[in-house]
Amino acid sequence: MGASRWWRTGKVDPAEAVAVLSPHLVDGPVLLGNSGAAVPEEETMRGMDASLALVRPEGTEFHLEQPWEGTSRLRPRVGFEPGGRRYDLALTDYLVRPRLMNAGPGPHELTDLGFDGDADVYLTISLAEAREDWRTKLVAAVLFLPEGA
Repeated sequence: MGASRWWRTGKVDPAEAVAVLSPHLVDGPVLLGNSGAAVPEEETMRGMDASLALVRPEGTEFHLEQPWEGTSRLRPRVGFEPGGRRYDLALTDYLVRPRLMNAGPGPHELTDLGFDGDADVYLTISLAEAREDWRTKLVAAVLFLPEGA
């Protein structure tokens, strides 16, 4: 596994972003090797085709769930459908997550969170650290592009 750094090589105009991103979209229903919410750790150790997926989902819903029993931490989540498969994954996006945490439990529209409700939403799906021999899938970042860009 390489330890190379990322370098910014330029900036994409939002109006051109769809053309740049479209070739990299994953249609689903399979994301990161399967259609489940997690990938077995042993599978990731053998190597995967990708550890990051970009989707333009249908039916995106941001919601803040109550804590699991015995815990006190609210759980920011994103429900979405790529290719007809419904996913409900943890949200770690640095911009959307804090707004969702402040909005309180329940489902929230993008406009409730202060975002443009007409924007086209793209999600980057990644894998979390291994826990109990599994790596859960999560929404690492939410991209908002001008509608019809």
